[in-house]
Amino acid sequence: MKHLHLILLFLLISMVAFANPEEIDTYYAEDAPWDDGTAVLHKWNLSAKWDSLSLQKADSLGVYQEIFNEFSLSGQYKETGLTPDIKHQYRLVLYNKEQGDSLTLFAETTTQQQWFSMDKLP
Repeated sequence: MKHLHLILLFLLISMVAFANPEEIDTYYAEDAPWDDGTAVLHKWNLSAKWDSLSLQKADSLGVYQEIFNEFSLSGQYKETGLTPDIKHQYRLVLYNKEQGDSLTLFAETTTQQQWFSMDKLP
């Protein structure tokens, strides 16, 4: 059993060491800093495999609706007009239309009102 753990650990380390960072797709959503708790900042970095995307938000019933779809391999989107102190669930659906492939990445964040808001400055 000990040898099996060592083999699995070796395989995992090998996969990470030889992974091409340009082929790793990342997406996250976070509460927008320095605001009144009404915005979420979405950021992603995608591999060249994808040719379109759909950023979607879950409603109170868990049904996802598209909120953004302008494609870029490395981009961001600021969602505004939200209610402070509410948890929001998102998914970024990536498509490769030529190959008929797709990938879904998920994120979750809670909007938080900051003690200091840059919006209040002149």
